[in-house]
Amino acid sequence: MVTDYEASGLSRESFCTQRGMGITTLVRYFRWRKEAQGAGKTKFVAVQVTRKQRPAIAGDSKLTVALANGRRIEVGSRFDSPVLEELVRLLERA
Repeated sequence: MVTDYEASGLSRESFCTQRGMGITTLVRYFRWRKEAQGAGKTKFVAVQVTRKQRPAIAGDSKLTVALANGRRIEVGSRFDSPVLEELVRLLERA
């Protein structure tokens, strides 16, 4: 998130408005990055999301997101992505 912000060339307010998040959330990302660098540990890793065609039979396919605090979110193949985004935002604040 911090890397995206730095590359954007936008002000914090503009960047956060585009992403639909509060400035304090971006500040938190800065703090986490600083803590990770100070501890010599990487807490965040870059990922690349690609779209694949859904299988003809979705069956048991699901997505599991494991957060650093031990919480897990599991959703089925036909989940509502805006709801998942909001849930992750809420859990990151907790």
